[in-house]
Amino acid sequence: MRVKALSHNPEGQQATVVLETETGDLALGFLIPMNEANRLARLLGLTPCRCAPIYELVVELIDRLGASPSRAVLDAETEGICARLVFEREDLKFALPCHPADAIALALRTHVPIYATTVALAHACPMARCAGYAIDRTEIAQWLERVRPDDFCRHGEQGE
Repeated sequence: MRVKALSHNPEGQQATVVLETETGDLALGFLIPMNEANRLARLLGLTPCRCAPIYELVVELIDRLGASPSRAVLDAETEGICARLVFEREDLKFALPCHPADAIALALRTHVPIYATTVALAHACPMARCAGYAIDRTEIAQWLERVRPDDFCRHGEQGE
């Protein structure tokens, strides 16, 4: 998967990150806290300063431990999208859970692929409404600016 968009809600404490499959046929969007979005925006070059010291620290720690990242994996659980980073050290593979935005940022920073499980992709939506009809990207951007967490509650439930 690759990062397609990152947008913030000026009135809220969250941002929306949208990833798309390598083939561009599915998009997976979810909310992340603003502090995570700010670090991810830096890494993506969306801000004047690309510095995100915490990622430098993590990469240095990984290197000093003799491990190397092999991939980031997005998954889904009851609460929403979750993630883990998979590392390799000699013949050992191990995964560490982390925040999805951090998994994406560290995957981008270390140039490893980002994967999504079939459970996570069950939350994805098609990038085209029907065969041969392209989605208006302006329409998507406008929708992302309007969408709120409560829009995803089941009928009769209220968001927190």
